[in-house]
Amino acid sequence: PQAIGAALGGLVLLVRLVAGRVGRPQGTGTPPRAAAYLLLGLVISTLMITPLSKPLWDHLPLLPMVQFPWRFLSVQALFAAAVLGMAFTGSMPGTSKAPGMGFAALLCGLVLTVVVLLPLHPDRLPIGPEDVTRERLLLYELFTGNIGTTIRHEYLYREVVPRPFTSDAVVEPDAPPRAIPLDGARLEATRVESAPTRQVWRVAGEGGRIAFPLLYWPGWRASVDGEPVEVGPIEGSGYLALQVPPGEHTVVLWLGRTPLRAGAEGLSLATVLAMAVLGVRRHRASPLSARRTPILLGALCVLCGLFFLHLSPGAPPPAPDAPQNLTMDFIQMPYLHPNPRGVRFEGGDGWAELLGYTLSDDAPSPGDPLTVTVKVEASFSPTVTLALVSPASVRYDLAPLAEVTCAAYLCPLTVPPDIPRGVYLLRLRVFGPHGELTARTPSGAEMGTVYLAPIRVTAGPPLPPEAAVLHPFGPEIRLYGATVAQTAPDRLTVRLVWGARYPVATNYGISLRLRDAGGREVQVMDTQPGYGFLPTSLWRPGEMVTDLYELPLPADLPPGETYTLHVVLYRFPSLQAVGERPVGPFNIPLETPYEEKPAPRRFTLPPIPYPMEVTFGGEIRLAGYDVAREGDRLHLTLYWQALTAPRGDYTRFVHLFDPATKSVVAQNDSPPRGGKYPTSWWVAGEVVTETVTLPLEGAPPGTYQLAVGLYDATVTRLPATGADGTPVPNDYLVLPPEVHIEP
Repeated sequence: PQAIGAALGGLVLLVRLVAGRVGRPQGTGTPPRAAAYLLLGLVISTLMITPLSKPLWDHLPLLPMVQFPWRFLSVQALFAAAVLGMAFTGSMPGTSKAPGMGFAALLCGLVLTVVVLLPLHPDRLPIGPEDVTRERLLLYELFTGNIGTTIRHEYLYREVVPRPFTSDAVVEPDAPPRAIPLDGARLEATRVESAPTRQVWRVAGEGGRIAFPLLYWPGWRASVDGEPVEVGPIEGSGYLALQVPPGEHTVVLWLGRTPLRAGAEGLSLATVLAMAVLGVRRHRASPLSARRTPILLGALCVLCGLFFLHLSPGAPPPAPDAPQNLTMDFIQMPYLHPNPRGVRFEGGDGWAELLGYTLSDDAPSPGDPLTVTVKVEASFSPTVTLALVSPASVRYDLAPLAEVTCAAYLCPLTVPPDIPRGVYLLRLRVFGPHGELTARTPSGAEMGTVYLAPIRVTAGPPLPPEAAVLHPFGPEIRLYGATVAQTAPDRLTVRLVWGARYPVATNYGISLRLRDAGGREVQVMDTQPGYGFLPTSLWRPGEMVTDLYELPLPADLPPGETYTLHVVLYRFPSLQAVGERPVGPFNIPLETPYEEKPAPRRFTLPPIPYPMEVTFGGEIRLAGYDVAREGDRLHLTLYWQALTAPRGDYTRFVHLFDPATKSVVAQNDSPPRGGKYPTSWWVAGEVVTETVTLPLEGAPPGTYQLAVGLYDATVTRLPATGADGTPVPNDYLVLPPEVHIEP
């Protein structure tokens, strides 16, 4: 109808411009430039919704902000209305108002209104004020992928990359917000006051940087105990971060004005004042017209509102004892809403209607049973299936986490024991003997797949203390296991098991790169953990995060070849890798899953040739050693044991030195096992052995001794104490054996 109106307006305008240039007093009507502007606007807005504008959409940088060509329909309707108004009122240049034009304008407007409104049969979303909650709105964004009312998230600050799909507020809507200490800082924060543009936090601890669950935007400011401090966004999440000194402090965050915002507000105020002045002048020039226009517009709005209410009467409230019947679908009604009249499914086998359901638990723990009881009426005996799926399944073809065919309308599921913390959907489908039934709205429109109320797993499975690390990804994240399976000829299923050492404020990207034996990449997938629904900022220390991916295989992939899957974790804005681990090699097709997991940890000391007991920093104990010489090589085996989980990555040093001059003739400074098993991986009680080899061919003849110790990232030695607690001189241990080098 809008396109018809635009065409009609353009036609009438052209006719009036050609045939109506007589009988019009000079100096009245719309100025020619204004008329040309309106006609040009109508032509351009019409062009932008046709395929002719495709080159503009492909090459103009700002057009993607509009999102879709059909968004120009509203612009086209505005210009079409203005052109029609000029045409029928005779206010175009060189035209005059003919008798009956007022009636013709009214009739044309009525016809267009009827043509637009009569075909409409909208389905009203059956919600009341009690259904519009923060929790439901957050779920709507998670389900649809929208940020507010837009799917392109262009209103987020440029540092919010990658875009968020979920957060702590979605997983635990009623829990207090959680600030994230950066780089393992020992800080605790509690929010004590909150408003749309102001927050107050209490922060205590050893000091350091901390990120707050608030997306940065220019204008946000902060003070610590009343003193202004600098704030900025965290790369990869956009969270607002600042530095806090040691001790207990009050942090105040508030949104102030930037020069651009102040200028825009001033311009808006000036525009309002100018419109008010013009309105007063118009009222003085034509009091009757000034009074009549808003009255007519108000009457039209009331009539349209009554029309829509008539087409979509309100749904009756549910009975007090009625079972829960909240559903959502991606096509028609993506907002979780009640269905007082049920959800109807139709197909060639007949119809079925979901009248309600009950959940045994809406916040289960990993491994818990979950029973859903559905109430269904049908014209035949349908088959009902229920699946527990990731929210990513709405957009990607992913296997269910758990699925069951309901028996007597009882749907018993088991929550997977390795399910990570997050929000998960319950997908309901109805089948007949000849296929799946389609859900439909009350007006008969086809709906998408029906989802029930979600469940929330508020705590993931604990990471076993003895879990060994497969590979580190930066100082924060560890990979504990990787499995590759081929569940279908055209895809690989990749299972990664992650863990975080301490809270993470950055949302990292993940890349899966399948390479052949020659190193050529044959398939690449770039996304976020959990396709965006398991962001690293959601991971909690001590929890296991199991991440699943479906990697499609190229149709021309040669079978029987050897491939390696490279797992890369990287920073989204800079594309800088923080870690990479190859998994493989393995052959495709895969007959059995290929799994990589680290060697198990050891917690029992083996027999030690030369036992001793020296503690470094109160964290690591040297339980003994063994020494052997082989030609010009000296092999020293060290037996370490972690008294507690080490706080950092320490460097072990072994020096062969002259006891008289203290000069070092051979040395080896390295993290344990040549950096392949750093101390930050160790857990309390773990035993780690390593053998250090020192070359002797360059050492001058003489008698030497061995010194062993540990130092941190600042090259400060960890304090060394003996078995009786006595400090060891110089914080390094001198081993008893002497090393003799002959001339």
